[in-house]
Amino acid sequence: MDLKKHPPSVLRRLFIYWLPVTAWMGIIFYFSSQPHLPTAPYPLLELLWKKAAHLGEYALLGWLLQRAASSASEGRPNAPSFYSLSIAVAYAMTDELHQMFTPGRSASPWDIIVDALGSAIGVALWCRYRKDKDLPE
Repeated sequence: MDLKKHPPSVLRRLFIYWLPVTAWMGIIFYFSSQPHLPTAPYPLLELLWKKAAHLGEYALLGWLLQRAASSASEGRPNAPSFYSLSIAVAYAMTDELHQMFTPGRSASPWDIIVDALGSAIGVALWCRYRKDKDLPE
């Protein structure tokens, strides 16, 4: 189906592009609400495990946000990256704020930095994927 001749309906676009974003944000929120997560046996391994988890979960969020924002960019190829990163970093900040009020959890500005880096990686990977697949802007 040629998307230029038959663009998806607004409801379908919301379902296809924005539902995965919302669902993934819900998963992040769920894990942030857990007072105790599994731990690694060594402190250094624990630190690396947690930072890798932050990096990965926000890389996927950046990917999903960029995918959704690109679907609605209407010829503004640079705007979606800015919006995607802004939304992801804002969500990371609210996630850390949420953890301040979760028993057994704490907030860390370092986590926000790792989340922002993960988001940037996800956005860059989507842009690379889109370019490789020659998908529309």
